[in-house]
Amino acid sequence: MLLMALALCLPFSTTHSRQEDIRLPDIGDPANQVLSPAEERQLGSDILGQIRSSLNVVDDPELNSYIHSLGIRLVTAGVDSDLDFTFLYIGDPSLNAFAAPGGIVAINTGLIRATESESELAGVLAHEIAHVKQRHLARAYANASQIGIATALGVLASIAAGIYSPELGGAALHSTIAASTQARLSFSRANEQEADRIGMGLLANAGFDPMGMPNFFERMHRHNQFNAGPILEFLSTHPVTLSRISDTRGRAAQYSGSFIKDSKRFEYAKARVSALTAKPSSIIDHYDATKRQGKSLSATDKYAYAIALSRATKPHQAIKVLHQIKDSEPESLAIEMALAQTFLAADKPGKALKALEKLNAIYPKQDAIVYYLAKTLIDMRRPAEALERLDQLNLGPHKNPRFNALRAQAAAEAMRPWLSHEALADYYIAYGQYGSAMEQFELALRENEIDSIAQARIRSKRKELRKLNKKRR
Repeated sequence: MLLMALALCLPFSTTHSRQEDIRLPDIGDPANQVLSPAEERQLGSDILGQIRSSLNVVDDPELNSYIHSLGIRLVTAGVDSDLDFTFLYIGDPSLNAFAAPGGIVAINTGLIRATESESELAGVLAHEIAHVKQRHLARAYANASQIGIATALGVLASIAAGIYSPELGGAALHSTIAASTQARLSFSRANEQEADRIGMGLLANAGFDPMGMPNFFERMHRHNQFNAGPILEFLSTHPVTLSRISDTRGRAAQYSGSFIKDSKRFEYAKARVSALTAKPSSIIDHYDATKRQGKSLSATDKYAYAIALSRATKPHQAIKVLHQIKDSEPESLAIEMALAQTFLAADKPGKALKALEKLNAIYPKQDAIVYYLAKTLIDMRRPAEALERLDQLNLGPHKNPRFNALRAQAAAEAMRPWLSHEALADYYIAYGQYGSAMEQFELALRENEIDSIAQARIRSKRKELRKLNKKRR
């Protein structure tokens, strides 16, 4: 199962074939013969745990909220599926994105920094969502299995290895594939073309500028042509030819209407990615130098600067910068959230709570707001209230595990140890650490003060976990 989890977690594009006239594969359902929708969901759950435990997944509540809302907007624009889609940031400076079984779509922080508009980012997500919608991942395994299970697994695992280690993936690929497998690789390129077509429709139906997709493809292609060095990771896993750019541009031109190209929320999300992934000192030095040169900073520049100041334990300076932005953009959710977090860093939980309560009244049950509300209440030694806030959210397996960790802390400080153990078990399950999760369930059930409802719930979770463990053996 672990090998399959790694093997199927791939972007399905590893060849630079020059053949232009590629026939799209039959999209009947041969995949069901090998991987049913229910099995794909279970495999996706296992893969999600492996991704979280082996890759640098960014768990920032605000960034998670943004990418989830953007992804779900695209999904609801034309995906008829019972999958619970999960959208992740991978903290990696390289330009790449990939899809995995079970509705998992991951995008590197390097790629979001490279996009110049929200429609470009939405175009990349729409392309990956289309891979999931068309069941390319399950169908690829069905097709690969025809060349022999050992060779098929070798090919798929080699492609997966190439996602974050191109040299390793390429070397392994050459050592495992024979001439008979070339048809499978062309099939993958056909999947790329189909994902472009389906993704373009999702992009337009969701109200985003369809030109975002070809614009991003063209800039990546142009960058690689005029810059020495290895090929961009995005292009090595998603080969972009001039004909492909032309085709997507032609398709985009067929759509008419009023489309969204960019948004303030995207600009702040992009600035937040930069502020959280770069060294605070490098950001501070850059903006200090810019100010000394007499150049003005944009609102998003100041936002990144303030986050860097807060990370560098200079919260009072950060608050001053954020108030400067607030004067020009008084209704900005990103600025209000940053202020609340900086008040916490400055040991002013009362001010943080006031700001967050105001936001919660406007945006009720918004994940990031509830997270920082609960965190503030814990800091104010009001853990029972923090627990109540977190219980308003549906902390399912696809939710950011950081919420379960905070819930465990709140329950422990509220003297409800069984709930703390349960939350820790849910946290471990999210990372695929089933043994540790089982230990926490057992500890929860041993607590003397546990109530019957909690007892029944935890026993049910333990039963499901035992079933999962049996399937993995």
